[in-house]
Amino acid sequence: MRRLGNERLKHDEAKWKCETCEAEFDNERCLRSHTSSKWCRKRQDMMEAQQMKLRQTRKMSQARRGQVTCKVEPINVFTCDGLRTKPCGEFVYLGTQIDPTTTCSATPEVRRRCGIACAVFDSLSTLWRSSSIATDVKGCLYCALVRSVMCFNAEVWPISNTDAVHLEGVHFRLLRRIVVKMLNEHVTRDRVLWLMEVPPLLALLRQKRLRWVGHALRRAPTDRSRLNVLDQLNRPELCWTQLIQSDCSVANIPIDSLEHLVADRTAFRQLTCARTFC
Repeated sequence: MRRLGNERLKHDEAKWKCETCEAEFDNERCLRSHTSSKWCRKRQDMMEAQQMKLRQTRKMSQARRGQVTCKVEPINVFTCDGLRTKPCGEFVYLGTQIDPTTTCSATPEVRRRCGIACAVFDSLSTLWRSSSIATDVKGCLYCALVRSVMCFNAEVWPISNTDAVHLEGVHFRLLRRIVVKMLNEHVTRDRVLWLMEVPPLLALLRQKRLRWVGHALRRAPTDRSRLNVLDQLNRPELCWTQLIQSDCSVANIPIDSLEHLVADRTAFRQLTCARTFC
């Protein structure tokens, strides 16, 4: 359970609190950076313009991390015992964060998944430092233990260009940490991917999206997942549909005949191989 990244969801992280302004931070490094800056002061000692700028800076920082607080809908929900439940703006269901912005933005889930994957990677530091494990085996272990956590449910993410760049950056930095520990030298991006025998993450996301579409379209005509995918493909203004169109154009797959091509599963898997998108 700890290697799958669930420990971070169960236990709250230790907070570092500033004695001057009582601001809370996730680690000691952030606290030291805060205390050495000009923002470490009490609220009553700050001017109105300084307080406004501080609020804007914190909002921008939370938006970049995908931690913007969601508004709670004012509704009353009661349990079987007649007790009123506490409403929330977001929650985690089956490993995925659900919030009102899920259909139009995947930034909160992308940032959350990257954080969980980094925690899993750090917990396996002994494995990455081991010299008795071959490089290609470490690449397979990375894909099975870390990348699978990072890309869980990624085939339905309506990711933007910023989210894609963030995912690719985290993916490359983790792989480079493994290679640097083995070679003790600076390596380029292409060499890291070649040594670990791992494709770029964006190519994997394209493969996951198209194979999910193929899996859904091969189901029964009355299946809900199939009907939902067909409805999404008929709405080109949606972000996820635009991603599917981009994936089909890169793989030279006509989107109009997509429903016919997925019938042959073996041929379609060859068309949507990750190497095709590299």
